[in-house]
Amino acid sequence: MKKQFGLLVILGILTISCGGKNEKEEESKTDSKTESVEVADCGCGELQGGKLHGKPYTGTCADKDQNDTIILSQKYKNGYKIYEKAKVKLNGKYIVQRDMNYVNDENFNGYEISIDLEENTIESYLEMKDGKFFNYYTAQINHPYSSGWDITVKWDNKNGIRLDPEDNPEESRPKCMPDAHYMNNGYTEGWTLNGEDKDVFDKIIAELKKEMPKFIDKE
Repeated sequence: MKKQFGLLVILGILTISCGGKNEKEEESKTDSKTESVEVADCGCGELQGGKLHGKPYTGTCADKDQNDTIILSQKYKNGYKIYEKAKVKLNGKYIVQRDMNYVNDENFNGYEISIDLEENTIESYLEMKDGKFFNYYTAQINHPYSSGWDITVKWDNKNGIRLDPEDNPEESRPKCMPDAHYMNNGYTEGWTLNGEDKDVFDKIIAELKKEMPKFIDKE
């Protein structure tokens, strides 16, 4: 199974120009934690296909947003991207949307989150280990204005095992959704609960956050 993942990253102000290396560190606050970030050699927007001025690039790059927060950092070796970390601001906090190592330009170790930025909810989570799918799930969450809440979630890979809802229905179903029915209508696919009231919805979301890695829902 191989799926394409779109990563929405808003490229911000490039404050570093390509040139000499700088091994100093700066502090960047994400959520309530503080992490050390290596100061990059240039802005990622200056690179074209892993090349700088037509030559394969070796080094780091970073882009910042208007708040001077690094939202994209990458590492290259001989023109090949070997690492990327990207962040997006969601529900007033910066979250890591991608933290991935690459081998031959292919996902190798790390994870990626696809987000519905209109709903501020997760759409999918992909985790790779040694070049193989380790965890992958999809989610669709509907926050209506009047009718009940709809939730659809499905494991595709769990702890390195590929799950097929037809063959392993209980394994692909989230444990906190025992009453969900399986739906596949070409638009919605997964274990679905429809028309839930707010209290039930909030309880399920709270349990999904415990059960599904990096699960995100608007607060």
